Amino acid sequence: MTGDGSKGQRGLFLARERYRQRRLRDGARMLPIIGFILWLLPMLWVRDEGDTGGLAGTVVYVFVVWMVLITVAFVVARRIDPTDDVEPPPTREGSD
Repeated sequence: MTGDGSKGQRGLFLARERYRQRRLRDGARMLPIIGFILWLLPMLWVRDEGDTGGLAGTVVYVFVVWMVLITVAFVVARRIDPTDDVEPPPTREGSD
């Protein structure tokens, strides 16, 4: 008898590489959403009326975020294994 209260039930086991592939694909799906949120941040910055000096910093911020997103997307795309069938296609029952 184990002291963890599991009563002999084992947790779901996924192979380590398959788990990493799923997380990479999840990260790739979240990248556009994260990028959109990062691009909206300059709209929340408070500026004084007539202050145009912050515009250059905003433009630099937008392009830096853009370059970081491109780099992260490149790295994630290179690490995803295209031959790994993470999610098998749904089977249709009754079709012969």
